[in-house]
Amino acid sequence: MLNNSKQTTVLSQEATLPLLVFKVGEQAYGVFVNQVLRIIEMVTITQVNQVAQFIAGLINYQGQAVPLIDMSLRLGFTKKPYGLHTPIILVSLADSMSGQAVATKMLGLIVDEVEQVIYISPDSIKHDTTKLLTEMQLLKSKSQTATIYGIAHVGHRMVILLDISTLLHPDEYHTLETLELSAA
Repeated sequence: MLNNSKQTTVLSQEATLPLLVFKVGEQAYGVFVNQVLRIIEMVTITQVNQVAQFIAGLINYQGQAVPLIDMSLRLGFTKKPYGLHTPIILVSLADSMSGQAVATKMLGLIVDEVEQVIYISPDSIKHDTTKLLTEMQLLKSKSQTATIYGIAHVGHRMVILLDISTLLHPDEYHTLETLELSAA
């Protein structure tokens, strides 16, 4: 998964934001490292009914039911089969119902490949990206707009930064919270 020889890249002395970069399809995406709890390999997934297609199901992680999002489907790509080494990025998701970080939930992101941790300057993030992403055909629907935090140019490529707090609609969050309680 993470290759130690390219695990960390520092772009400048002013760089202060660490990002975990991963791939979905051929595109690089990133999430802030402070949201990442752990990276694990594929485990048994319990399927659930009456949820959005991009919700792959639930896993048991240290006794907690953790919902999984198939990032290929969430970002509008075709679903790929999972392998034994398919990475799952476990991220911290604050309770979106209360808007406070009192109750923290875990969410698993199924991705194609975890690449590296990089450090970028906050000034290098472009936030008004909808037009650019639509023109590049990297944005398939308006629902994806909410998941994009911004774009960072890293060397010769573009990394799309995701806002993990918006990956689930509040109704989906509530449904999964109910499933988690019944699974316990």
